Amino acid sequence: MALDKITLHGIEDNAVTSAKIGVDVIVADDIAANAITVAELQDGAVTHAKLHNTMDLSGKTVTLPSLSNLDVTTGTANVTIAGDLQVGGSSAVSSARMISTINAGNSIEWGHGNASGYRSTLGALSGGGQPFIAFSAEHGTNSNTFRTRGLKGHAMGTFDNAGGMVFKALQTATADNQNSVETMKISNEGYVTMPNQPCFSMATTNNGGLAQANSDIILNTGLNQGNHVNTSSGIFTAPVNGRYIFTAWSIKNNSNGTVARLQIIKNGGVIGEARMDESGNYTQAHCTVIENLAANDQIKFKNGDGTIFYMGGYYGECSGYLLG
Repeated sequence: MALDKITLHGIEDNAVTSAKIGVDVIVADDIAANAITVAELQDGAVTHAKLHNTMDLSGKTVTLPSLSNLDVTTGTANVTIAGDLQVGGSSAVSSARMISTINAGNSIEWGHGNASGYRSTLGALSGGGQPFIAFSAEHGTNSNTFRTRGLKGHAMGTFDNAGGMVFKALQTATADNQNSVETMKISNEGYVTMPNQPCFSMATTNNGGLAQANSDIILNTGLNQGNHVNTSSGIFTAPVNGRYIFTAWSIKNNSNGTVARLQIIKNGGVIGEARMDESGNYTQAHCTVIENLAANDQIKFKNGDGTIFYMGGYYGECSGYLLG
């Protein structure tokens, strides 16, 4: 009698293998909906090689388990996100498509593969909330501090809460919880201040404020920003390479027939001189020079003749400033 039906009970386990079934013999139309359920498949039975290269999940919801880390160790991972990207669980308040809030002061780390000082961060002070960009640095462990990991760094941000841009130096190459040093500020109105710019405007108190004949002028009183003028010798030493301006002015007493010379000297050579003439009247003179200096070049001021003149009080002063 002819057989018109073979039931599953008539087939031994593993009797029908993939080698016994021709290609495309069983197609999707031959399988009733829900005929094969997940429960019918052994773990590992369906491998990646048996899946299409692409799967159309349009209209489907794909739920992934929580991930503590997502690593791509080989090849290249290209990610395209049509919606918004939120890091840190906070929604954007602007129209930005990406938001990353701070974690212990740091939000985004970027830079070189060498992490020993070459990484930089975007963040916000954990205590005050002011945003910053830190070059070769990151937020420190303590509130409102910074950390470096091999190189000195610099941070810039609106630290004044008044819309100004403030630049702050991190002056230790490897240290946590550093207090920054302000180097420059651009106010919201556009005013630029540089609190550490080398600058002096000084006179002498020696000999009653008089510059003695043929002698160096010992500048020991007045503004000495950065302490680059030695108040024992009166010598200014350039801290960095740059272009500097120097000025000097004085008044000679009314000695008739005498000449006084106020000199500006660079590394031993005269680069400027103000001459007060022989007339019996009080005479004033002024001298200004602009010079390129190398770090450690020296500038001093001198009475270059035999007549004394005033270099104190309201009668004389020597000044210098780093232009840039």
